[in-house]
Amino acid sequence: MLRLQELLQIHRTRAAAGNATERRVALETIRALEELRAYRQKEPPGAHRAR
Repeated sequence: MLRLQELLQIHRTRAAAGNATERRVALETIRALEELRAYRQKEPPGAHRAR
């Protein structure tokens, strides 16, 4: 699973390169963040901090 910083970098790179519309990139980023949040909710408390 990607980390927040990686997602933000991908978002910036794709938007700057014009590979996708800003709206599509934003929607993909939001979707990925929601997946990350759901994944972390399944982990034991504090598990993601140990990485």
